[in-house]
Amino acid sequence: QEESWWRAFIQDCHIHGLFHETNLIGMIGYIYPSKYSDDRALPVSVYIQPGFRGHGLSKMMMDAIKGHIMKTTSAVGIDLDHAHDNKRAGIVYEAYGFRPSKENPPPLRRRDGTEIPIRLYHLNF
Repeated sequence: QEESWWRAFIQDCHIHGLFHETNLIGMIGYIYPSKYSDDRALPVSVYIQPGFRGHGLSKMMMDAIKGHIMKTTSAVGIDLDHAHDNKRAGIVYEAYGFRPSKENPPPLRRRDGTEIPIRLYHLNF
């Protein structure tokens, strides 16, 4: 099941880049529908080059992708997930207006068999 999800992810992922002059300094992607819900989108692969962090660019990209999702899909909101021990991600997501889900998805299983608990957040349009 995980392999089929990744195949769909590669086929259905929409990637957007952030440029400074001609250099790619950030990226964000999303899949729709989310792996958690048929009527929500799931941003993925949010990245800012280290030298450009701390200037609000990830918030700018999240706002842009939210607007794009609202204009181009019938999604009613956005899901975000992160590893349970990544406390900073939860703080950032909540600052962006996301709220923790009452339910969390099954843990992510690593190739070595260990499991990573996942936290799920929602933002409704």
